[in-house]
Amino acid sequence: MATGDCNKEFSTDYILLEPEKLNFYELIRILFPGDIEKRKFVDCLEGAESNFERRWIIFISISAQKFLQFVAKPLSWFGSAFETGLNLSSTNGGFGMLLLNCLRAQTSWFFLNNCIHILYFKHIQGQGGNIQWPDKTSPTFSSFNGHLDKRVELDESIKPGDSKYYAALTMMSSKISYENKAFIKTTVEDEWKMEFLGSFDFWNDYQDKATTQAFILHDKTVDSDTIIVTFRGTETFDADAWCTDFDISCDWSQLRGGTGNPLSGNFGIARGDMDVGETAGRLYIWTTRVGDPKFGEFTTEQLKEHNIPYFRFVYGNDLVPRLPYDNKALMFKHFGTCLYYNSFYEGKIVAEEPNKNYFSPLMAIPKTMNAVWELIRSFIIGHSKGKDYTEGWFLRAFRVLGLIVPGVSAHGPQDYVNATRLGSSALFLPHQIPTE
Repeated sequence: MATGDCNKEFSTDYILLEPEKLNFYELIRILFPGDIEKRKFVDCLEGAESNFERRWIIFISISAQKFLQFVAKPLSWFGSAFETGLNLSSTNGGFGMLLLNCLRAQTSWFFLNNCIHILYFKHIQGQGGNIQWPDKTSPTFSSFNGHLDKRVELDESIKPGDSKYYAALTMMSSKISYENKAFIKTTVEDEWKMEFLGSFDFWNDYQDKATTQAFILHDKTVDSDTIIVTFRGTETFDADAWCTDFDISCDWSQLRGGTGNPLSGNFGIARGDMDVGETAGRLYIWTTRVGDPKFGEFTTEQLKEHNIPYFRFVYGNDLVPRLPYDNKALMFKHFGTCLYYNSFYEGKIVAEEPNKNYFSPLMAIPKTMNAVWELIRSFIIGHSKGKDYTEGWFLRAFRVLGLIVPGVSAHGPQDYVNATRLGSSALFLPHQIPTE
């Protein structure tokens, strides 16, 4: 992390973690009483508070970041190969058709030999077979998230003027933000009939890399003239993005610099739409906790001052909105209007999502039972709600993972898209939104 060049004059109390400077001796030392500013991987003011609970949290955070840095390249390589495999199957009509085309090729060795040269060949041809190799820059190449939920069309039943129109649109916009630029452009222009204004890579000075991606579209339908800015969240196989999620580096000052952690700094996981002109904007997010109470109070004041409704969506037992911990040591808090949806896609406005810190022994059995229901639901929802809600084998396999770690599969795009489509529009009416 490029913390040495960071301007810290705005803060009276901060801590920055630098995992690249971590060694085993320093890691163990952080668990014992002492001046934490003397640790090589910690950059903070002299005399910073260092009770055991805070030192333990630093230990977990820096260990996770160091591990992620260690596996960054293997994780990226695996992710690239895995996504290529998924697209190889879908490009060739499914795994069964791909296998059939392999058998139709001259020999199995012919196919394997060509696979070794995948960087040079767009397709593989053999006697009676034609195996198309996916192009990662093409508008048909889908990410891991794209294979979980393959829908790209907007729900035709939700028209501009419907109170949940923007929620449904920004959720779909958020979903496709994980795709390549050609995919996004084609979807916005050809499927949604909107204007694509560009896709961008933003520089992160803290990580010294361009780690934040976003795109902008212009919705100029009959009843709408809206600019929508969508930021990409944490990519499945991007170790740098996961490091940001685990990094608790923050400003502990008592002024409004209390921005929590780098998540609030880059806001790369926030999804929002801002109306052009005099119409009030809207901000929709599906995110972790991004700041402390003071940051929440400051942001809430700014949103109210500019008349910007702020909606925070939480589906079921989704793990991500329940991180980082909301306790005295970390001081992370949510803010804004929380719309909570259960596994029947019934939504309600709540002050805080149930089981706000996730890791509760009392909730282990209910969470597992809910994950079982979600797996069962995946086989019947296409019949009860329509073919647009049919779930494929890959998503069902992902839901099996939810039986092992409840809450992981609940963060997939399918459930959030379903929630915005099947949930009640009444939740977004002005009289439903708390003023405080």
